[in-house]
Amino acid sequence: MSKLIFKLKGNEEKWSARIEKYLGKELADQAKIEIDATAKENKASIKLLNYKKNKSLENKIKADNDIISAFIIENQKIKQKIA
Repeated sequence: MSKLIFKLKGNEEKWSARIEKYLGKELADQAKIEIDATAKENKASIKLLNYKKNKSLENKIKADNDIISAFIIENQKIKQKIA
C-alpha cells in the first residue's frame, strides 16, 4: 500500500477549502490533514494513506511553489521523492 505525504505552506485560514480545491473533494475526504501555524509560518501536512498513482496530482505538486516536500512511501520506505 502506497502513501503520498506532502507539506504545503501558505497563510491560509481555511485550509480545508484550499486542500479540497487542491486535491478534489474525493481525495480531500480521504486525506489526513495536520495544520501547523506559528507566528512566522503556516503550513499543512497532507497524508493520503491509500494512494494510487495519480500523475496529474504529482505534476501539480512538482509545479507548486508552496510545496515544502513530497514523497511516495511504500512499505515504510521512500519510494519516490516528488518535491
